[in-house]
Amino acid sequence: MSSATSSIAIKDVQISGQSTWIFKSVGLALVTLLPALFWTALIATAGRFLGVTFAPAALLATGAAITLFLAAVCAPIMAQT
Repeated sequence: MSSATSSIAIKDVQISGQSTWIFKSVGLALVTLLPALFWTALIATAGRFLGVTFAPAALLATGAAITLFLAAVCAPIMAQT
């Protein structure tokens, strides 16, 4: 049995520290803001179907709480990589 060697050239791409920081910040923003917007919209829509009107301040506080919670959980996980 003969072993085949691969002749594929792999380039080692170096990313500067600042670029990595920017990518992680954008990733953290997406990971926190998109679920917060989704769940806040879902709560508002469910309330509308059930005949309940939530105050905009309550929806804003809910979205902020979800965002802060996800940021507190995801930031340390993303900092490890």
